[in-house]
Amino acid sequence: AKDLVPVAAAARIAVYLMAKPSLPPANVKDFIQYAKANPGKLSFGSPGNGSSPHLAAEMMKSQAGLFAVHVPYRGAAPALQDLLAGQIDFYFDPGIGLQHAKTGRLKLLAVGSMKRSPLFPEVPTLHEAGLKNFDADTVFGFYAPAGTPAEVVSRLNTEINKILRTKPMQDRIVAMGGEALPIEGDRIRFARAVFARRPAYVIGVSRPADALLIEDVGREAGYAPADDETVHALTEAAQPLDRGLVLGWTLAPKG
Repeated sequence: AKDLVPVAAAARIAVYLMAKPSLPPANVKDFIQYAKANPGKLSFGSPGNGSSPHLAAEMMKSQAGLFAVHVPYRGAAPALQDLLAGQIDFYFDPGIGLQHAKTGRLKLLAVGSMKRSPLFPEVPTLHEAGLKNFDADTVFGFYAPAGTPAEVVSRLNTEINKILRTKPMQDRIVAMGGEALPIEGDRIRFARAVFARRPAYVIGVSRPADALLIEDVGREAGYAPADDETVHALTEAAQPLDRGLVLGWTLAPKG
């Protein structure tokens, strides 16, 4: 991360809690109760250890107090195929399976964001289901090599945001289950925009160069280091053998 400087945010992509149609629960609250009543009997897939859908599932397990068996795949597509085939019970989908939710081939139970998806306004969020401040959105962005002149970074930020504000680009990102994220200005403004959503956790992987800045903004927003149990669960989830990722910090709302 020391070799890069942030240029602009691109999009916020949500994850969607989906289950195979044969799973008995009809809604997310019943699903959580069912999973808690059957510890270790349900399995869930992910695109791989430490991926955002995997972390979303670990967050749900930690907050809801349930246990399910993780099955890591090499990518989102094979995990989705096994969910469609009924080989796994549920999955946090990063958007590629939305068409199957629309046709009824998969059961869409909840959105892992703080607000409902415009594509599925009738589907509740996990926050609404009782998992306070649950927000597993992933923010994608643009970076440039360290040492890039400030005026170049500023120009790139301006031009990227112009594109993100166009209707075709916004429609395309919405169709993928996310939202365009044009944010003007510096890293502090970007960090404040993240904390303003009141996510359940803000997680740093391989401690970025501006981690102290983000931690300062987090404290300003009423966040503090997460409890040891949560940090342990998320750290275990983010240390795949093939990537070696390490969580640098995990912040959670105070109280």
